[in-house]
Amino acid sequence: MIYKDISFIEKVLAEQKHLKSKCVHKLDSLQEYKGQLLNVNYVKGHPYYSAHFPGEEKNYLGRETHPDVLGIRECRLYETILSLAEGNIEAAEYFLSHFIPVSNEEVVKALPKHYIPSTLNGATECSDARTLLLKDLQHLKDICPSPHPESLQISTIDGSFVRSRSESLVYNLLGSYGLDFFHELPIYRDSRYFYPDFTILHPFEPILYIIEHLGLWFKDDIGEKYSSSFYQKTLIYEEMGFSPGVTLLLSFENSKSGPDLESLAKLIEQTFGRVPTAQARKIGITAEDFLKSQTAHLPMDVRKSFATISIK
Repeated sequence: MIYKDISFIEKVLAEQKHLKSKCVHKLDSLQEYKGQLLNVNYVKGHPYYSAHFPGEEKNYLGRETHPDVLGIRECRLYETILSLAEGNIEAAEYFLSHFIPVSNEEVVKALPKHYIPSTLNGATECSDARTLLLKDLQHLKDICPSPHPESLQISTIDGSFVRSRSESLVYNLLGSYGLDFFHELPIYRDSRYFYPDFTILHPFEPILYIIEHLGLWFKDDIGEKYSSSFYQKTLIYEEMGFSPGVTLLLSFENSKSGPDLESLAKLIEQTFGRVPTAQARKIGITAEDFLKSQTAHLPMDVRKSFATISIK
């Protein structure tokens, strides 16, 4: 995975600290069960429980619905979660305190003075396949910029500009997860350009995903026309490998509360927090294949400027 920053680790650390606090609070209410051990005996296939403190006699409780059985189980559950969260906190804090970005500045600081060359000649640049794909995707966006740039007036957390406050919230959410994504990366199909809201390169495999934010979906005056237009776009997307619910993801909002960021965050974590599904691998489009299809109509000299495309 390419590190644009370490905000993802910082987010993980914050989440684990919150989880730890939740567990500590819950365990405070379960103090009477702390240290108790459960024993189970089966009679005619049915479990019967007793409990005891280490070194003391067993106290018969009965079936698993007994309040003490439930309390002891819950106590052990939160103790286990707390232990895992504390381990994750320690690991994240260690990483954040020891991580050094491989930049020109840091390399020069680490070298003895008489070993510092006059120029680093790009020595610190990562040149793996993923980096080249990201550079080519950005190159495609630069060649075919978004239409009506005068409408890009809402700033985001990294200084980029989008078309609405809702888009900026979605943009910032994607950025908070450390994902590699593009706003309005062009798609050329049937002699027309389409500009999906967000195109994401999956962090574990080079499969592309689209997130479309349907900000006008529920507006009475234009909702029907808007939904019809979007439906036509989904047909184009699906032909290219962006299948609804698989590699084409949707976010919604209403006039009162704006974007449903909580649902979108869960969708992001489910989709990008693990390897792509078998279905995504089967029907999705890789960044390399996408670039090939999107540059086929360009002049030869322009196509040659893409590092990941072989020209025959």
